[in-house]
Amino acid sequence: MITNIAYDKSDVVQLLRTLDLYENKAQDPFFNRNVLNDFYSGKRHFTFVNVGNLDIKFGEMIRLIEDNYAGKTLRSAHTTDWSQIDNNNTGLLDYNNTVTRNGRYGTLMLHDQTETDNADLTSGDIIYLPGSMTINDKRVQRELFIWNNGKMQPCDIHQSYFLPACYIKEGNEFIHLIKYLKQKNRQLVNLVFNYESDAILDRIDEFVRYIRSFLDIILKTKDEFLIGNFFRRVVKAGTTCEPQFEYKDDKLILNGDVYTADELVNAILLPFKLAAVNDKTEPADFEHSTYPLLHNSLLILFFALNYNFPFFHEGKREVFRAHFHWGAIGMAGYPPNKKGYFKTASKTVKKFHSYLTDKKEAANLFFILIPILPFLFYADRREQNDFMLVSKLCAEVKEVPAGTETEVAQTLTQITTQWIEQYKSGLSAYFLSKFNKNRSILCDGQVFHRILECPDHLKNIEYNRISIVIGALFEYFNTND
Repeated sequence: MITNIAYDKSDVVQLLRTLDLYENKAQDPFFNRNVLNDFYSGKRHFTFVNVGNLDIKFGEMIRLIEDNYAGKTLRSAHTTDWSQIDNNNTGLLDYNNTVTRNGRYGTLMLHDQTETDNADLTSGDIIYLPGSMTINDKRVQRELFIWNNGKMQPCDIHQSYFLPACYIKEGNEFIHLIKYLKQKNRQLVNLVFNYESDAILDRIDEFVRYIRSFLDIILKTKDEFLIGNFFRRVVKAGTTCEPQFEYKDDKLILNGDVYTADELVNAILLPFKLAAVNDKTEPADFEHSTYPLLHNSLLILFFALNYNFPFFHEGKREVFRAHFHWGAIGMAGYPPNKKGYFKTASKTVKKFHSYLTDKKEAANLFFILIPILPFLFYADRREQNDFMLVSKLCAEVKEVPAGTETEVAQTLTQITTQWIEQYKSGLSAYFLSKFNKNRSILCDGQVFHRILECPDHLKNIEYNRISIVIGALFEYFNTND
């Protein structure tokens, strides 16, 4: 916990004490004092912790980030028109605005190699809806085009397309969709948008060395883990398909195309160059026969190695670099009920990282995953009774006495269920939409500019308690819808 002692933001022991990790508590299986000793001795080079498992209070966590680490704490989200999020009109996804507005608690990094949403929302990015417009809080699918066989061709609305390959038409002019979305987002002055492809191309020499380290191993040793986890999808004619590969001497055949290591590096760079569209980008640039998309775990690791803070023991020896990352429901979950995909993905990231540390090409890494859960409780005082009722719930949660993990979880779940059953009719459609299992930038509530504030008592509640309460709300609505 945070004390009155001056906080040294590079001291490893102070960081771990603040997170309540240093006293070897059994509450989180991913980190204890033995793990720290392994870092000291060189036996370990990577670990991660989900803050949703910890006793640190929400107010202490955001104070820790705001005062010391906000500049390189990432909130990774997806490219779309963010005007609805900027106005706090999307329900669940409005936490992006609260976390990154004016850079208060983190830096916004938009993933731009997604796919457009199809007509019946069965494929593509069905949460951020980059292939659609929001008009009067209704989804209207855009008319999209791709460059194929030397001309612009309309997209099939029932198909998802690789976002950087898509165009829209205004009058007689075709405009690259990502370029259009970037122009729209630049008008939102309180949010600073960073895009993954831009960030990678700004570090292109380092990125090429990074992927080349893995490719050299793949082509030399035919490592099954690496090749099986290196590519996510392959783009052909604007749509994506599963990667299929085989070896031919010192070359790789990927979905029918034969690549040397250098050719494969150039093919991997192409989708980033297309996504980082500029005035020199021509439609013909999109007509490369195929180009591969890197596995998300490789991108997560690259950004963790570039957005981090060094931590030292007694001011001398660097123990590890810490990467702070705000995780959404999918990534960080709401432990213990929902672990989030990173619990599994962290094993892949760790394995990738081990190849680099074996070659002395990467520092030790501590990945600190921070669930966005508490921000779901932020409310507008003007909207029905949301602020008052959520504050009432927080007051009850705060007063639950200590006990075993099972006892506390049962009590919190019971309190939450009773609260929602008693007050559901008094809560706004906007607030209730946050726990809808069909999450997207669309919201069922009234459309206007909301000013979201932290409810009373929330900052004094432990993160693991908030995680249980949020989990109980999701479980309630998934069960009772």
